[in-house]
Amino acid sequence: MKLCSVCNMVLKFEHFSKSKTGHLGYQASCKSCSQIRRKAYNDKRMMSKEGHIRNILTKIKSRAKLKNLAFDLDFEYLTNYSFKLDLKILWLTLMKVAQRDNIAH
Repeated sequence: MKLCSVCNMVLKFEHFSKSKTGHLGYQASCKSCSQIRRKAYNDKRMMSKEGHIRNILTKIKSRAKLKNLAFDLDFEYLTNYSFKLDLKILWLTLMKVAQRDNIAH
């Protein structure tokens, strides 16, 4: 029997996830409390624009990796995109092409 540090209920060890660093080899909070805390954290993270974009990027990157596809989208670009930034990127790209810099033959 073990005491959950969140709900203060004494539960059987089977209600706790194993942990190498936890007391008696188990986590301090029970599985139910851990699940509730994890869901609250994920919900809070997804409420922000950055969290939503980061979640989508993570899913796309993992799918691309499974199919051995190259994927390179910048998180900073997606959160701060603007017409001015697009023009800057286009200008820098045109300058690289004109200078033939880093162009594979």
